[in-house]
Amino acid sequence: MMNTQGRFLLAMLLPALVFAAQAQGQAAFTAKQANLRAGPGPEYPLVAVLPAGDPVAIQGCLAGYTWCDVLAGPGRGWVYAGNINAAFQNDTVLVLSHGAAMGVPVLAFVLDDYWSLHYQDRPWYGQRQRRILRPAPAPPNPPPNPPPPAGVPGADGPRPHPPVPIGPRPAQPQPPRSVVPKPQPSRTSGDLGPQRRQATSAAAT
Repeated sequence: MMNTQGRFLLAMLLPALVFAAQAQGQAAFTAKQANLRAGPGPEYPLVAVLPAGDPVAIQGCLAGYTWCDVLAGPGRGWVYAGNINAAFQNDTVLVLSHGAAMGVPVLAFVLDDYWSLHYQDRPWYGQRQRRILRPAPAPPNPPPNPPPPAGVPGADGPRPHPPVPIGPRPAQPQPPRSVVPKPQPSRTSGDLGPQRRQATSAAAT
C-alpha cells in the first residue's frame, strides 16, 4: 500500500500533470514562416515570428478554423491556420482545411482575459482597455491591403479584399449611325411633270 508520504506527493503532482497534459495541446508545426499574434488577426500586436517547421502545440481554434491559439516554445499566441501543418491519417494537412476532422477544439477569444493571462509583461498590455472599450473606427475608404502591425509580410494569411460596390451599369455609348440619303426617282423625258406638260400643250396650240 502507498504510504502517507506517497499519497501526499501524488496529490501534489496530479494537478501539475493534468495541467501539463492540457497545455501540451495537439502537436503541429508551421508550414512556413508565420507571425505569432496577440489575437486572432493581423491587426493584433506581434508576439514573435516563427520560422518554417517550428513545432507548436494547438490549444484550440476559432469556429471556422481560421486562427488557432498555440504554444510555441515559451511564447503563446494566435497563428493563421493556413500556416499550420499537422499529421492526420498518415498525411500532412493544413489545420485550416482539416481542423474539424482532426477534432481540434473550438475556442472563443476574450481579449482582456487572454492578455491578462499571457501578456502582462508586454509593452502593449496597457492598450487592452482602449481596444475593448473604444475600438478604432475603420477609415471611410480603407486601402485594399493595409500593412499589418510589424511582423513578416504575408505571414498572416491572405488579406480580405474590400467589397466591390454594386450599382447600375453605365450606359454603353452607341456608335453613330451613318445617314444614307434616300434615293430619289429619276425623271426621264417621258415624265415631264404637270407644269411642263401644260407648257408643252400650250405651245403646240
